[in-house]
Amino acid sequence: MDQYHYIIGVATYPATSKKAGKFYMKYFIKYSKEVLEEIILVETMVRNKMWPTTYEEALKGTKHIKIINNFNGLLIAARINQTTLHHFITDFEVEEKFFSEIVELANKVESQKKLLDESKISFEF
Repeated sequence: MDQYHYIIGVATYPATSKKAGKFYMKYFIKYSKEVLEEIILVETMVRNKMWPTTYEEALKGTKHIKIINNFNGLLIAARINQTTLHHFITDFEVEEKFFSEIVELANKVESQKKLLDESKISFEF
């Protein structure tokens, strides 16, 4: 069975907004398990102490170079924009609107806020 992976970026409206402090979805990326396996492979090659490989060389062997580069851009944008990233996995394909509604509901429903808290990705540079 295929798995679908989703990363969403969640931001908070600024204090000057009519929706100050409320969550909204800022980023959305959908990818497959195959892409995830390639990301892990690239990361492993780059971190290999015995046979170090540059990031550029490691990417040359992948079929999904564009989406992998999108991840890098997303990480940088999230850090700059103080946006939290969240990872979800489903056994069926889900539309972007579904995640947008989760984020919107997190402003009102504690269980949806908890879902966002549990799906949060921690990342470092």
